[in-house]
Amino acid sequence: MDDRKNKDSHQFNLKKRIYKLRNKINRKKGSIFYHQYQIAFILIPLGFIFLIFYPNFINKQQAYPDTRIGKNIQIPTSSDRIAMVSKEYDRKNHRMAIIFVRNNGAGSLGDNKNLHFATDEITTTSYHVQGFRFNSYSYELFFTNLPKTFKTLYIRISTSDDENLVNKSDPFNGGESSTGNSSSNSNASTPIRIFVNNDNKLSFVNYDKNAVQKTSIEAESYRQKLIKNQIKIAEDNIKDYQKYISKQQKKITGYKQDLEYSAGDQSTEIKQSIDDVKSNITSTKSQISTLNSQINEAKKQILLSEKQQNAMLTNNYNFQDFTVHKIR
Repeated sequence: MDDRKNKDSHQFNLKKRIYKLRNKINRKKGSIFYHQYQIAFILIPLGFIFLIFYPNFINKQQAYPDTRIGKNIQIPTSSDRIAMVSKEYDRKNHRMAIIFVRNNGAGSLGDNKNLHFATDEITTTSYHVQGFRFNSYSYELFFTNLPKTFKTLYIRISTSDDENLVNKSDPFNGGESSTGNSSSNSNASTPIRIFVNNDNKLSFVNYDKNAVQKTSIEAESYRQKLIKNQIKIAEDNIKDYQKYISKQQKKITGYKQDLEYSAGDQSTEIKQSIDDVKSNITSTKSQISTLNSQINEAKKQILLSEKQQNAMLTNNYNFQDFTVHKIR
């Protein structure tokens, strides 16, 4: 009898525990569903906001492609090219220096000073910008009062001083060589577009009162590097030409041997081949002579550049400033 009572009591307690366990599980499920509902309530509006603004964000990012350092861009109405060779920003003092060097695309330096610059920035109009020309081929735009919150600097470069190139009818539109300008003057050159974004590709420095002096010396160093690279290319070309001449001379030796055992039309053809090869050798030697002259001239340019650097370093150089228009 007692055993039966104990058994019934045990079953009752077991059912009670199972009932409590089920209630506990149901409460947890309800809590999970409740939190899931809360999360969904937050995520759904955020999803709509993302869908609305993300395309605009992407288009904005794509609208301002960061111009690559060292990229040569063709100057309209000119055989020359120009490259942005340095962009540095001083966050502490809100200053930026951007250096451009023009050349003929093969490394030789152009001496045309007729370039016109205009700038804009998408978040502020308070900055000041001044242009400096270190020589006839190196230019610097020096910005002051440019807050560290700036987003994108937009620079337009042209060989024309047309006022239509500095208005806001075409702000931040197109790429580096876009034809977006809507000037009524059909002869006005299409400007080059340069974009400088405030991102991790930007170098950060501290500029003191000698900032222009410092950056001008950097520009000359870049120029020397450019010239040295062209000297190397010319020297490599001379080596190739000399190898070519050696092969042509071997051809002549072979033709002369064939000539000893030839007569009539065959002899005439061989003589003509010898003359053609000699002409090729003469032409190639002329090219080598031209390259040697260019190398000598380039070495003189390096010496003059080093002399100019020394004058800049000792404050004996007069920097030429020029006006940079604001597109606004």
